[in-house]
Amino acid sequence: MKMHRFTKQFPKVAALLLALLMLTVFVACTGGDELETVDTTPVTDAATGEAATETVTATPDTDEPATDAPETLSPETDAPETDAPVTEAPATEPASEPVTEPVTEAEETLPETEDATIAEETLPETEPVTEEVLVIPEEAPDENNKVTFFDTPKNEELFDGKMFSATIESDEDGAPILKLTTAGEGNFRDPYAKLDYAAYMDMLDLGPMNWNDCGFAVVTLKVEGVTNNKLELQISGTDGSATAKARGEATYSKNGNWQTVQVPLVTASREGFTLESIRIDFVDKAAGAGETVYVRSIAFTSDKMELLELMGKELIKPSYATVTIPGLTEEFTFLQITDTHVSAFTEEEGKTWTTNRYNYNVARRSAFAADGLLSEDRFPALFDYADEIGADATFLTGDLIDFPSETNIAMLYENATRIKAKPIFCLGNHDWNYADDYMTSNAVATYMPKFAELTGGDPQISVAEYDQFIVAAIDNSSDVVTDATVQKFLALYEKNKPIILLLHVPLHADTLAPDVKKAWGGRNITMGPGAMGSDWGSVQQFYNAVCVAEDTPVVAVFAGHVHFNHEDTFPNGVTQYITSTGYTGDCRVITVKGE
Repeated sequence: MKMHRFTKQFPKVAALLLALLMLTVFVACTGGDELETVDTTPVTDAATGEAATETVTATPDTDEPATDAPETLSPETDAPETDAPVTEAPATEPASEPVTEPVTEAEETLPETEDATIAEETLPETEPVTEEVLVIPEEAPDENNKVTFFDTPKNEELFDGKMFSATIESDEDGAPILKLTTAGEGNFRDPYAKLDYAAYMDMLDLGPMNWNDCGFAVVTLKVEGVTNNKLELQISGTDGSATAKARGEATYSKNGNWQTVQVPLVTASREGFTLESIRIDFVDKAAGAGETVYVRSIAFTSDKMELLELMGKELIKPSYATVTIPGLTEEFTFLQITDTHVSAFTEEEGKTWTTNRYNYNVARRSAFAADGLLSEDRFPALFDYADEIGADATFLTGDLIDFPSETNIAMLYENATRIKAKPIFCLGNHDWNYADDYMTSNAVATYMPKFAELTGGDPQISVAEYDQFIVAAIDNSSDVVTDATVQKFLALYEKNKPIILLLHVPLHADTLAPDVKKAWGGRNITMGPGAMGSDWGSVQQFYNAVCVAEDTPVVAVFAGHVHFNHEDTFPNGVTQYITSTGYTGDCRVITVKGE
C-alpha cells in the first residue's frame, strides 16, 4: 500500500517537534541567560539521505566553564519515494552577545521587573540590631577601693536616696564630680544618697572590695549653702547570706573649697564579707532645699600608710639645719627626733593600773594621733628615715614615750638600737613619769634607771665625742639642771672642742617666749631667766655658760618640748633650733661641716 506523503514524513516532523520541546525545557532550566543564538541548518543523514535538523546552543564567553550544548538529530527513516522539494528554514540573525554583570545569589532570586529599584523596595526592611556599649572613660577607677564618678545612663540604677538629687557635673578642671542637692519643700531631716557599690564595681569589671579593708574612708568634697558641717558615712556588706553595717563621722569646712576628710569606720573583722553599698549623709538636722555637696572621690583602706597617701599627707616631714665648725675636715649628718609621745601599753599592763591612770593613758593615746596614725604607728618610720639619709647618729631629745610602760620602753629600745645611726639620748619629762606619779622620788628611783643603757649609764649627761667636736645630751626634764650636772658639763670645756648641746626643754629667748606663751596658755615653759628654773643658781650658771658667755664652746643647741619649730639666736650668737613633734612626722636633718 502506498503511504500518503504526509504520513510518510510524520516521523521526521515529530522528531523536529520533540527537539524543539527539549530545547525549550533546557532554556527554562538554565534561566535563558546562557542562550545566545539558535542556528537551525538542514543536513543530510548519511544513511538515509533525508534532511536532519541540528540544534546548537552557544554559550557566552565567561569565566564559567562552558556547557556542552545538546545535539539532536532526526531519527533514521527510509528515503522518500518521491522527490520532495527541500524547504530551507528561514535564517536567523545572529544575536549580539549580551553583557552580563556579576550578580549575587540574592539578586538572582529576585523576580525580573522593569525597574530594579522597585524590586529592591519590595524587600522587607529590617532594623539593624545594635548592642548598647558602655564607654568607660579614663577617669573611671581601675581599683576597687576607690569610687570616682562619670556620666553614664546607668547612674539612675546605681543611686538611690531620700531628698537628695544626684547628678554628674564637671568641676573647674572639667573632671566629672557627683553633685548631691537637697530637694523638697520646707525643712526636712536626714537626706541621704546611697550608691550601689557592688553594681558599680561590676559595671567596671572590678571585683568586690573586702570588708576588712574598709577601716577608713577618705572623701574629697566641697559644699555650698549647707547648715551643718558633719559628714556621716554608712557602709553595708554581705557574705551572700548575712549582712554587716558600719558607720563613721567627720567634720568638714563650709568655706566652699575642695577638702579631703578622713572618716574612721567602726568595723568588726568579718571574713568573707564584701562591701555592698555606701550611704552618704550630710545633714543631721532640719535643712532646706538647695544645700549642695560635691563629691570628687571616696576611697577605702585599712592600711595606715596608704591612708596617709590618700590624705595627701607625708609620713616624714623633715626640717633642716646646718652647723658650721671652723676647721672641721669631715662632714656629718644627724637626725633629731623628739616628742613622739608613744603611748602604747598592753591590756595586761592596763589591768595593773588604777582606773584613773588607765583612763588617762587611753586618752593620751588618742591625743597623740595624727593623720589617722597613732604615735606608735609612725615611730619606726622615723628611725628608718635616719638610716635612709645615712645619718651618723640620731639626736633623741626627750618625750620619745609618753609614760614609762614596759611596752613603751621596749619599743624605744628596739627602734633606737636596731639602726646604724646610733642614739644620743636625753630624757624628757614624760619619758620617766606617769601623770599620777609625776616628778616624785618614786619615779626617780623606779623609772629613771630604765633608761641607763640609752644614756651611757648616767641619765644626767650623755656624751658622744668625735675627733673634732663633742655632742653632749643634758637632762633638764625637770625644768632645771642640777649643780652636779652643770659641773659635768663645764668639765667638757677642758677638751677644747666645739660642743653641740642637746636638751629637752629649750633655753629662754626673748624671740621665743611670745610663741611659747601663745601655744601653752600663757605659760613660758622654757628654762632660764623669766622662765622655768629661774630661781635656781645652777640654772642661771648653765644659762650664762651657754647663751651669754662670749667664749662658750657651744656652737648650737637642739631642743624640743614646746611642740613647734623655732629658731632663735642668743646674745652671744649661739643658735638654738627647736624641732616639732615626731608623732606628726616632724624631725630635723642636721648637717655639721667645716667652713
